Amino acid sequence: MATYSRYLGKADTTKDDLAALMLLPSAIANSQPSPLVETFKAWAKTIISENEGLTDVAEFWLQTGLPKPEAINKKESELICSLANFANVGVAPDLKYHHAKLKLDGKIVLFTPGHENGFIPSHTFNQVGVALRLGAMVASIDGFVDESESTELRKLIAHDEKLTDTEKRSLQAYLTWRLATPSDNTGLKNRLSSLGAKEIEFVKRFIISIALADGNVDNKEVKQIEKLYTNLGLDKDTVSSDIHQLTTSNHQSVSGRESSSEFSIDEAILALHESQTTEAKSMLEEIFTSEEDNESESLKLAESSNDINGLDQAHSQLFEKLCTQAHWSRNEVARICGDLNLMIDGAIETINDWAFDLVDAPVIEDDGEIYIDQEIVEEIREL
Repeated sequence: MATYSRYLGKADTTKDDLAALMLLPSAIANSQPSPLVETFKAWAKTIISENEGLTDVAEFWLQTGLPKPEAINKKESELICSLANFANVGVAPDLKYHHAKLKLDGKIVLFTPGHENGFIPSHTFNQVGVALRLGAMVASIDGFVDESESTELRKLIAHDEKLTDTEKRSLQAYLTWRLATPSDNTGLKNRLSSLGAKEIEFVKRFIISIALADGNVDNKEVKQIEKLYTNLGLDKDTVSSDIHQLTTSNHQSVSGRESSSEFSIDEAILALHESQTTEAKSMLEEIFTSEEDNESESLKLAESSNDINGLDQAHSQLFEKLCTQAHWSRNEVARICGDLNLMIDGAIETINDWAFDLVDAPVIEDDGEIYIDQEIVEEIREL
């Protein structure tokens, strides 16, 4: 409660501020009526019931009552999740579970009940999430998601008995977000280039099987699959033969070929795909969980940017220097940051985020002049 008291001791703060609520233990916060939270609950209920939970991140941020940020970074993302948790609402993507970042100009999906306290995703949850990412990429390659393709992807969730109800709700929301968000192939091409022939064939089979979910692939869709193959560094000239190979595998019959560029498959082929789903999810997770794309890299950087004392070397040196006195001019701090190749605003934010992680309070105040909270410094030193 010390951090809560310190917050209310600052100018222009009230107990109804979202920032104040976030500093209270959840049991106490939930026992206190909050106009902001009640308004958010009503808004979220409408979004979930009328639009499958899909809304703009910018629209969600309006519910916080805070100034619009320049970007959704770690602090903003945590605040979004915290506000949602107060209302028993889950969000997708949630960086902790879906390994994807929110963007200020992007979409977010709400669902309820949300992730319960202490939720830890299972191995199966991660497997299905990876399959959904690639599957959504395939389903949206022509700029339009066919209902049958969406249904086929939702089967990956609904038919998996290893998933808990919470995991299924979370993954359904994640899939809704993926299907409404432009595909990001960043990093996948490099990852695929290092795979062996067996893994490459498996990826191609999964792509084709999702594309065949509606029972046929016409010439337009073949062209789109060729484009996806190219984006992923695969040989686009093999698309037609890959389709043919899948539709005739295991001696299944091809039902009706209208032209050399159009194929259709019967229920037996779709059943074959479904029977291979478990193996496919396992293989896809093995292929993609170690990919070095922007989303994974940003998560790794957030986790590894700290060394033993909790900050990387440059930020640690800045922190130690600033702690030598309680007040600095902004020009002085800017000069010190310049010597360390740091930008002053970003450096202050990084150190304050670090302090929040340790003691739930910022250590630096910037109102044109820079002030170091020596009480917070002592709390950090005592850890």
